[in-house]
Amino acid sequence: MRVTTPLLALAAVVAVMMLAPAAQAATPFTAGTGFGHDLAGQTMGLVGFGQIGGRVASRALALGMRIVVSDPFVDPATIRAGGAEPVELPTLLALADVVSLHARATADNRGLIGAAQIAAMKPGSFLINTARDTLVDEAAIVAALAAGHLAGLAVDLVSPSPTTGRHPLLAFPNVIITTHIGGATHETLHH
Repeated sequence: MRVTTPLLALAAVVAVMMLAPAAQAATPFTAGTGFGHDLAGQTMGLVGFGQIGGRVASRALALGMRIVVSDPFVDPATIRAGGAEPVELPTLLALADVVSLHARATADNRGLIGAAQIAAMKPGSFLINTARDTLVDEAAIVAALAAGHLAGLAVDLVSPSPTTGRHPLLAFPNVIITTHIGGATHETLHH
């Protein structure tokens, strides 16, 4: 497995937490506006601790982040050995400054992150989804962004655009959307 998706997830964290606020600030530059967040000292919640989630954790730890993990399929000792703290999903949502999704899409976890889960997240937290669009309820995300509950979102895939035109997530300056490029490198193509 290549490391492109874990790096995309961390790039998304940097972009949405550190860079997007500056890009959204009023132009011309106004002192005291557009401040982002340092990653060191922030708590990252990983939903899924397989190959990708584990690699995100090791890199985020190197940046000084605290890592909490919810994955019912991974032994808590394995999570601890990776430098992270195993927790249940409700605890992860309450603790994390940024939640990053790395779970496989299944019929059982469709809409894993919906309105109730987003409401349980810290006000002003960030959501990263480099996994699958079916893991999230996009309407709930749009509502949380509009209400200011989520400070930002980065996704590597969205559900198909409505037939009425632009995808509703494009209305928000604190949203970064990539087009399922997590594995799109020359090196991945050749392996």
